[in-house]
Amino acid sequence: RFLPLTMSEQFAELESVHALYEGSDIVIDSSDIGECTANIGHLQLRVLLTPEYLLELALPSFQVVSSQAEHSLAALSSLCRKLDELAEPGGPLLILWIEWLRLEADDFLKL
Repeated sequence: RFLPLTMSEQFAELESVHALYEGSDIVIDSSDIGECTANIGHLQLRVLLTPEYLLELALPSFQVVSSQAEHSLAALSSLCRKLDELAEPGGPLLILWIEWLRLEADDFLKL
């Protein structure tokens, strides 16, 4: 059973993400209310902090896009399924997903 973070834990994770990646080559933008975008090399992770997620009812909606044309929709869909699999019940999602994309995505996409 999925046991999501409380709303205060979710906002604390967002603050942690900002602090962790401040000054790095990973750019975090959460200036749009209800959205967090992480630019990780050629990949961009866009997480929508939907009311369902903030009310602890579901995982957040997210999208991954690549600036490299050779990445097919099927490859990016497979990558998104992998992120779904990595989601740990009650665990911090943003940091987990960003770090996996930073460290493992290129091998996963077979670049």
